Amino acid sequence: MELSKQIRQKMKDIDAFDLEGNTEGKIRATEELDKLKEQRAEEQAKMLLEAFNKDRASLINSLQNATQTTTPVPPAAPDARTQEMINEKLKKAEELGENGMVDEAQKLLDEAEALKKLATRPQAVPDSTKMSAHVQIVSLVNCPCSFHVKKVIISF
Repeated sequence: MELSKQIRQKMKDIDAFDLEGNTEGKIRATEELDKLKEQRAEEQAKMLLEAFNKDRASLINSLQNATQTTTPVPPAAPDARTQEMINEKLKKAEELGENGMVDEAQKLLDEAEALKKLATRPQAVPDSTKMSAHVQIVSLVNCPCSFHVKKVIISF
C-alpha cells in the first residue's frame, strides 16, 4: 500500500518535471518510479506465493484425509465384448509373432493392453457428501443473421 502511494507521488513529480521542462529531473524520477514498481511487483509475487503455498498445504491435507477415509474400489473386469476384442488381438498377435512379424505383433499387444487398462479403469463413485453442481446451457439462436448466443447457468 505504501509503495502504491509512493508510485502515485512519483508520477505526479514526473508530470511536474515535464511541465517545468526539467528533463534531468524527469529522467531521475522515472528511474526511481521503475524501481518502486519493481519492488511492488516483488512484494506482490511474494504474497501470491505465500497464498499459493497455504492453499496447496490445505489441499494436500484435505486430500490425505480423504484418501484415509475412502476404501479403494477393486478394478472391474472387462465386459464380454471388450474381453472378446482383447482375446482376438492377443490371438492375432501370437499368429503374427509366429510368422516373424514382430512389429505388428507388438502393436496388437499394445492395443490389447490399452483395452485391458481402459476396461479396468475404476469408475468415479459419486460422493453424496460433496457439493454437486447443476449446469444448464441455454442456446438462443437468431436465424436471419446467424447470430448464436450461449448462456451457461451454474447452480450449486
